[in-house]
Amino acid sequence: MRTRIKDIADRGGVSVSLVSMYLNHHPLSARISEQTKRRIDEAVRELHYTPSATARSLKMGRSRTLGLVISEIARVYSSFLTQCLMDEAERHGYQLLLSLTHYDRQKELESLRNLVSRQADGILYHLHLPVDEPPPAFVQNVPLLLYSPHPACNAVYLNERDCFLRLFEILSQRGFRRVLCVHEGLPLNAGLASECARGFPLDIAAMQCRSLPELIDAAAAPHTCLVFFSSVLARHFLRHCQERGLHDLPPFVYSYTLPYDLIESPKVICAMIRPLRTFVTTAMERLVEMVERPQPTIRHIPLHVDLMSPEQLREHYLRQLEDPYYGIIVREHLGGIPHTHTLSSI
Repeated sequence: MRTRIKDIADRGGVSVSLVSMYLNHHPLSARISEQTKRRIDEAVRELHYTPSATARSLKMGRSRTLGLVISEIARVYSSFLTQCLMDEAERHGYQLLLSLTHYDRQKELESLRNLVSRQADGILYHLHLPVDEPPPAFVQNVPLLLYSPHPACNAVYLNERDCFLRLFEILSQRGFRRVLCVHEGLPLNAGLASECARGFPLDIAAMQCRSLPELIDAAAAPHTCLVFFSSVLARHFLRHCQERGLHDLPPFVYSYTLPYDLIESPKVICAMIRPLRTFVTTAMERLVEMVERPQPTIRHIPLHVDLMSPEQLREHYLRQLEDPYYGIIVREHLGGIPHTHTLSSI
């Protein structure tokens, strides 16, 4: 049975209020005699008393915990992101409570409700809340930071607009006339891509990557370039083609974040570089600010997504290999040595 403050008071022969005052470092505890303090300290040691973090948080009005709602953590990117966010939360003096949704809309709401019930001081919602839907009523009094802009919520998000504009300028100059945006789940990036393509002689189409043979057929149209919104999609597509001896494939662009993502192939035109480290530090700093210094103004903080040529990407990759921040990726997934997914035969 857990030791209570009353047990300490009984063992020390003092009042409960006196023990509480002393253990919580109340200013009036300076008036307690040294003899009484020693009796309380001895009772604490004998009964192996550990203060209740929950009770203390209720008393202080803050739990020193933050919540993270994320789809899954099985993939390299999501697991590394989660670890980085946990480390950054700890650096600010908080613990991070994790809740997985497994891409289920109902579980997303349950995750939010669960974190609120656990008294999380603030919640990072690393999913996309539709802009035409208000946030759930039960989170109205909890600092909620989104991963995409929403008129009713604060957000730290990746601004890909300039990246797409530069990309489409490059593709137009190279003579491409059709861009096939390959995505998983909601085609949010594809919608922005279509908007940015206005003014360029490009036909933009979105395609969810469900069938690789279907994607191969769609990519066979003349003057077509593929834009993959993850390195995983690009890698699966190229490996599928390589295994079947298919070589006459269109050039492609893909999204790069970690050194694990590098693909070296003559088919790569450029890569969209997502700033994971900047997102981690900015998002956690903003969420802590929302908890500790709340303001009525809603802020949307955009983070720049860069566009790199294969040569620039290679240099960026080599810098990451030397950066301790990515050490676990290099050790666990790249074997501690420079490694790339080389598909030069395609």
